[in-house]
Amino acid sequence: MSRSTPFREAATVRVNAPEDRVRELLSDRDVLEAFDERLAGEDVEVHHEDERVEVTAPGQRLRLAFRLRGEGESTSVAALEDVEPKGFVERTKWMLFPGQAHEDLETELDRFRHIVEAFDTQHSA
Repeated sequence: MSRSTPFREAATVRVNAPEDRVRELLSDRDVLEAFDERLAGEDVEVHHEDERVEVTAPGQRLRLAFRLRGEGESTSVAALEDVEPKGFVERTKWMLFPGQAHEDLETELDRFRHIVEAFDTQHSA
């Protein structure tokens, strides 16, 4: 696994699917592409370690890190997006508006919850 990444606890979502199923879907290319369009057509690497799952797309300089905690039949998913902004303008924007990056992450986590629950329902049927 790559360098250690802290998680922001506020960026957490509860998914109505078991932890093993969420971990499995985090390795599914279709789920990853639906979660983040920047992963479409990329060579994606997925690493599992204990309760952590890291998804990297070296071509996009993008790393998504997830921490999964099973809570009965559901899973708590905490996430942190670690992306190296391209160019001076993007780096400045991330420094000046860190709250926007956090709001974007919470929005993406909610979308992830819907994707996983939809995939889990289709698989169960």
